[in-house]
Amino acid sequence: MRKLLALLLVLGMASAASASLQISVWPSDPGVTPPWDPMNPQDTEIVIGVSETLVLDVHVGPDGIPPFGGYAYALVANELGGDISGGVVPQLPDPMWDAKVLGPTKGDDTQLPPPGEEGMGGSIFNLGFTNIPEGTVVLDEVLFHCKEVGDTVINLYKQSSGVEINPDVDLLDRIVIHQTPEPMTLGLLGLGGLGLLRRRRS
Repeated sequence: MRKLLALLLVLGMASAASASLQISVWPSDPGVTPPWDPMNPQDTEIVIGVSETLVLDVHVGPDGIPPFGGYAYALVANELGGDISGGVVPQLPDPMWDAKVLGPTKGDDTQLPPPGEEGMGGSIFNLGFTNIPEGTVVLDEVLFHCKEVGDTVINLYKQSSGVEINPDVDLLDRIVIHQTPEPMTLGLLGLGGLGLLRRRRS
């Protein structure tokens, strides 16, 4: 029995190294067709307006998650550009797949993203004998709320409990969000510019 447990532990450690998770991004309005491919989010760049909200989820990538493999992970953003909150675990089809929302990373010493990055943590582990297939959603309905003009990078990291994440080693996926002024703000800026031109001419 001890030999079997040891073998399962070794298999779990090896499997976790080859597992993969990715980010999908959806517009907050479910009736809108996204102008990007939500199932191919690697290096995706997305443009939204300030004060708009995007819906994120974390799903299993092309490698799947083999038996006795898995991750704890953190989905985080630069605090200055926007914030990440919420998240639910959908009903997974196999009771041997164990997924959890671990909660906000801020103030939690077991979830240590790089300085200045905060968001939500979670975990997915495959305790069964079958592969978790590509596309399986393990964390759903995470909200990213844009706070100011500029670029925000959302990172998905794997993590070990209580160990600070190393961005060079632990990065699983990344999305760049370009946050632009709202149309009304742009219109007001344009009117202000016209006013300045009139003053100069007179």
